[in-house]
Amino acid sequence: MNEARARVFLNLRQSIDPLLRVLSNRSAPPPSLGLAVDIAGIQPATFKSSPLTYGSVGEMIKDFSIVFGVPKYRTSKPKKVTRKFSFTRLLQPIDNLVTCPACSNIHPSDTICDACYSKVHKLTSEIKKKMMEYNPYVGEKQDREVRFINRKI
Repeated sequence: MNEARARVFLNLRQSIDPLLRVLSNRSAPPPSLGLAVDIAGIQPATFKSSPLTYGSVGEMIKDFSIVFGVPKYRTSKPKKVTRKFSFTRLLQPIDNLVTCPACSNIHPSDTICDACYSKVHKLTSEIKKKMMEYNPYVGEKQDREVRFINRKI
């Protein structure tokens, strides 16, 4: 109990001294208030000489909770959605548009044209169907060979 009282008086004095300096508006610091604390009842082993010496981690976290840059509460879903879809992100011009040389459709430069992709997708799906019809584990020989028209053997 005496230790807690000593800490309270020390914190009170540390908070009053700067206030008195500001109020006095002099270049020299104001005289000390001379707060006396009875420390006769406190054993020397438990007395803390500096305010930064702590007995447990819990005390340190209570005193330095402002130092840690960690949010106290989770950010709510509506706030996240508002940030994600805010009005500043909705209307942005697309700069990397190019014209496809094969079909003249407009598409972003880092992707394939939609029309050309649908043609390639249709062709590859047909090839996959033909390949899946053949089952090598049955023992039958495949009578067809999948290849493009302009490719020579």
